Amino acid sequence: MFKRISFHIIISTILFSVISFLTVIVSLLTRKESENPKVNIGFPLKYYEQFWIDNNDLHHGWNLRNFTIDFVIILTIVVVINLIRQRNESLKSK
Repeated sequence: MFKRISFHIIISTILFSVISFLTVIVSLLTRKESENPKVNIGFPLKYYEQFWIDNNDLHHGWNLRNFTIDFVIILTIVVVINLIRQRNESLKSK
């Protein structure tokens, strides 16, 4: 049981990190040349934002509620996919 829970948490953490990295890349690549760089991290909910107001005025902030919700969503998806996969494997073995 502990091994299964650990597996789900590790896979969810890796997937969460990859999705967060991809949102940073998309955020940076989709900006216009005339805009100051801004970074938005999080999918489906944005949990971190960083932007420039002036040349020397950097603003940033975290939304821990959205961070937690994003991780729980990904954890739920990983658990459901593994349950479906295990059910299909058990049906094939019968």
